[in-house]
Amino acid sequence: MRIADCGLRIAKRAGACGLRDVSCLEIRNPRRRAFSLVEMLVVIGIIVIILSVVLLIGQGAINNAKVSHTRVMLEQLNTAISAYSRNNPFASINAVKNRYGPYPPDELMAFDPSSTTPGLGNINLMPGGIGQFVKVGVSPINDDLGAGDYVPQGAVKALVWGLRSLPASREIYDSIPDRFRETAPTNVEFFDINGNGSFDPLTDKEVQYLVDGWGHPIEYFAIRELAMGEIPTSHAWVAQKLVQSNKNLPVLVSYGLDGDVQFDAEMTLEQEFERTNPGESLFTSQLHQDNIYLDDALKDRITRFEKPNP
Repeated sequence: MRIADCGLRIAKRAGACGLRDVSCLEIRNPRRRAFSLVEMLVVIGIIVIILSVVLLIGQGAINNAKVSHTRVMLEQLNTAISAYSRNNPFASINAVKNRYGPYPPDELMAFDPSSTTPGLGNINLMPGGIGQFVKVGVSPINDDLGAGDYVPQGAVKALVWGLRSLPASREIYDSIPDRFRETAPTNVEFFDINGNGSFDPLTDKEVQYLVDGWGHPIEYFAIRELAMGEIPTSHAWVAQKLVQSNKNLPVLVSYGLDGDVQFDAEMTLEQEFERTNPGESLFTSQLHQDNIYLDDALKDRITRFEKPNP
């Protein structure tokens, strides 16, 4: 029996049973052709391309958001630095003014009475004149106190401690979202205020530092003038050059999206200086192109820093 005749009979039978509206009766053809392998592969390929484009667009949007959030954080931090500069109780001391201006130090040893910061003599910038920075273990962010060259986080820790030491700057610093603030383990390092050598949460202070939107530690530079006869560390030399290029204002920098690559490749600003031969250009690596500064024009002013002869 043909399919058309079968359909007609079914329609008549439905009418005989009192079913007035038979809108559609589909008789499937068992011989209908399925998708071929080639057609399925083409469809899958199109889906993969669409998903790839969507992921790229989404990742780009996420990265742009992190850039924006990092800039906002740096601006908040810069506002806190300005508040510190207006209330700095040590700004009138010539040695402090010459080295950092009115801004927070970028050297932890400036807060440690047991260390001598170049150019400061025995001046202790610890509020109240007491306390000592204590290292009792190996920090996951390794920085030496007064021995060898500083690494970026040591300068940032000094900045944070300075900001937290004055009420005006502490209030602004505390408004920075928690996701940008990290605390060093107290079984590794802390500020020993009571002087007993062990961390006491009632009197002693934790050591904090700051990270950007990608979780990479940021850098801070404040040294504007080296002491007479000082043999500068890489941090001190780079800080002086950057601050001079930034119109004698402190410099904040995030290494951006590829910050982890730069840290692994030892391409931070200080580390690049250490690995650069005299006369070579600094900060020209492609890894530095996505660095975030508060003043984008600063990148243009950092043209050619020459490493001094030893």
